[in-house]
Amino acid sequence: MSLVEWVSESPIEIEMVVAVKPSPPVDGVVPRLEFLTPPGMTASPVYARVVRINVPQRIYVSGLFGTTETPNAAEEVRDLFTTLTRVLGAAGGDLKHLAKATYYVSEAEPSRLLNVLRPDYYDPQRPPAASKAQIVGTGRLPRTITLDMIAVPK
Repeated sequence: MSLVEWVSESPIEIEMVVAVKPSPPVDGVVPRLEFLTPPGMTASPVYARVVRINVPQRIYVSGLFGTTETPNAAEEVRDLFTTLTRVLGAAGGDLKHLAKATYYVSEAEPSRLLNVLRPDYYDPQRPPAASKAQIVGTGRLPRTITLDMIAVPK
């Protein structure tokens, strides 16, 4: 359960993480992750509608912030992805093995730039399932964006 105080009038989408049987092998191989688009929906290059994890290992990442001392919005978003890439690498993962993302933003410009900059980081065939919540604050001034992620080792 995640408790978040968001300030938007619109509800955010809620991801569901459930245990299911892995997909059957194709040519003897079961993919670590499957990026699926339900019938009648369109795929996006920056988020998946459904990501199925077919391995027992998980990497949980939360509460990341960029490290730039006094960032502008673009630096803050880029720096956050640099930090995420480093943390995932240390845990044996990478940006192509993200299953779920939740972004928490407290200002409009980082929120907008997150939409603009995600294609620089995600493989358009393998983006994580994602939601973005507008919040009052990240808990660490002057930071205006943080995230949590679920990934699998590569």
